[in-house]
Amino acid sequence: AIKSYICDVSNEKQIIDIMTLVKNETKRIDYLVNCAGMLSIGDPLPIKEMSIIQWKAMMQINLESVLIMIKSCYPFMRDGEIVSSIVNLSSEQVRMPQIGFAPYMVSKAGIEALTKCAAQEFLHDNIRVNAIALGTVRTNILSGMISSEERIEQMFNNKNESIPYGIASSEQIADMIMFLLSESSSYMTGEVLFADGGNYLKTK
Repeated sequence: AIKSYICDVSNEKQIIDIMTLVKNETKRIDYLVNCAGMLSIGDPLPIKEMSIIQWKAMMQINLESVLIMIKSCYPFMRDGEIVSSIVNLSSEQVRMPQIGFAPYMVSKAGIEALTKCAAQEFLHDNIRVNAIALGTVRTNILSGMISSEERIEQMFNNKNESIPYGIASSEQIADMIMFLLSESSSYMTGEVLFADGGNYLKTK
């Protein structure tokens, strides 16, 4: 049976409590996927208008949570007969920043840097660490910023028309994550896959 735990992944104390429960269930974790994140807290703002509170909150949710989860899972992942795999989710905005979303972009750039640092540090611990920089995916990430479902749907439709391969489905992203978790990517660590449906390459 699948067991789930509800917690705030940016709260280290909550994660420590959860890992205590996990320890009662298993001594081994083979895979970790860090996918929690927010696009913005409150209205997107340019840097000159942004509050430090907003900035810190975004760093805590998007970036610190990844560090907390990696640290907490490490004792369960190291030195196994099977190589463990960690996948962190980044964003196309690391290459294609948008005004108003500096905290999001910087937090995702931090995830990519942390991915490389962890991969190097864990080279001899039988743990691979990779990341995927995603383009637009049909999720509920806009719901926290925009209350109108009509407007959200229109934004997705506009993106779907402007991106060469359209917006990604959650199933497509799951396939990429499964690739990085699986033996098919056993020769890869410290890499960032860029998956944006050709958005970066399109002609204006």
